Amino acid sequence: EEEEEEDLQLRQEQQLRAVLGVFATAANDEQRFAALLLLTKIPTHASSTLRQVYETVGFGFLNRLLASSERGPAGHNGRLFARLALSVLAAYAHVPAAVAHPMFVDKVGVFAQHIEHFALWNRKKQDQPQEEHQQQQQQ
Repeated sequence: EEEEEEDLQLRQEQQLRAVLGVFATAANDEQRFAALLLLTKIPTHASSTLRQVYETVGFGFLNRLLASSERGPAGHNGRLFARLALSVLAAYAHVPAAVAHPMFVDKVGVFAQHIEHFALWNRKKQDQPQEEHQQQQQQ
């Protein structure tokens, strides 16, 4: 059982290195986006792993994802971009160097704004079936 755990950790580390390599050598934001999506599927709980992610990904691309979610068309893609960026930024909270960075501190307001937006969106989405049910009963 211990050997299986070690094998799993080794595979995850290899996957992480491969995905971070793809991100680091990406020719455009579409490739960075794909690598970042893959990165979220790899368990990254160790602080050393999160630090590797921070050192490779940084803030620039995440800022572009957040900006495109704010100015782009309201819809699924904007929410996806914001959720992805916020997920990575939330993981950065476990990396002291990232938390101390001025760009991270500047994002606190963005966190609050997006959390409020997602809460409202989820509430509205949950209310829709009730409203539809009420409309059907009235007909």
